[in-house]
Amino acid sequence: MFNNYNILCFKVLSCHSPIGYQDKHVLENYFYYDEKECQFIPVTYGPAERVIYTLSLWILVGAVITAVSLSLLTFSVGSPAEIALKAENKELYEQLYETRESIEYLDQQIALIAGMDNDIYRTMLGIDPISDDERLAGVGGADIYSRFDAYSEPSSDLLRWTASNLKSIERRIISKNSALRKFRLITIKTKTG
Repeated sequence: MFNNYNILCFKVLSCHSPIGYQDKHVLENYFYYDEKECQFIPVTYGPAERVIYTLSLWILVGAVITAVSLSLLTFSVGSPAEIALKAENKELYEQLYETRESIEYLDQQIALIAGMDNDIYRTMLGIDPISDDERLAGVGGADIYSRFDAYSEPSSDLLRWTASNLKSIERRIISKNSALRKFRLITIKTKTG
């Protein structure tokens, strides 16, 4: 039955005699088969081998528990790079909201300047006021902000709003600059004329 094997390991869990007597000398142990003696011999370990075996087992179990813990932590909390990106995104959102408030303030100031321009300077010189359509020159056309569609809806909306209002302010400032140049030319002509 064991002719091809030099060593065969198996575990004896208990040894009962027919009358229920348990041999106290045979505990859980590993055996190997010695072909020369034709018998099973118990495998014995020295103290150093037991320490190495125990430490190896604990290191292996510790490594498995650590790997499982880290993977669960990474899935629930995120990797350090993800945590850093979340913090960066939060800071960028806050900065964009502050920029939004600044844009709204600048928009109000430009509207105030445009109103003063129409009420005071244009009526005093008898020039027709600039219409709102002229002030918002260049509005409409293709969707130039479609590149923001790749982001989440709140991010996309905030980026679209910021970019479109900055462009609007830029166009209104250019329009105001053009109107002031015309105003300057008219003023010079009226003084010399």
